[in-house]
Amino acid sequence: MVPAPMSRFNPNHNIQGTALLELIVYFGIAASISLAILLLGTQMIAAKNKIVRLEAIERSGRLMGTLITSKIRNAQSINTPLGGATSTTLALRPAGTSTESVTFSLSQNRIEITEGSMPPRRIIDSAVEARTLEFRNISEPNAAGAVRISFTLKSGGVQKQFRLTATMYGKN
Repeated sequence: MVPAPMSRFNPNHNIQGTALLELIVYFGIAASISLAILLLGTQMIAAKNKIVRLEAIERSGRLMGTLITSKIRNAQSINTPLGGATSTTLALRPAGTSTESVTFSLSQNRIEITEGSMPPRRIIDSAVEARTLEFRNISEPNAAGAVRISFTLKSGGVQKQFRLTATMYGKN
């Protein structure tokens, strides 16, 4: 009777160092999976922060657009800029008043409104800064006043440009 040849894969065969090698492989796999989860989590947090910033920009842009177009629609006249001109300041004379004015301007990355003798107040979210603000008076002679508004808002690394046109229904 000849004994069966010993196989390399015999479970009874004990090779020194196999447990250490398996342990290193397992730790390597676990570290790779942990790193992948960490990177995925970091990317998700960065994407969420970008969405929050974009929502703040959108909210501020809508609010500002609504406020400015409403003031233009109800104005008696456009004082600044003059017809065909462009300015970073919009000055309106509200209907029904002779001396009070409403002014929109860009100051230290803030878009502000000044109504009459009141102090200027910020009209966009404090987390959002204004990069540009431009008003172009596109009124035709003997027609209702019209203003093209362009502004860029930024929060963190997210930036968006807005373009609006508003027509005044009062007399110019």
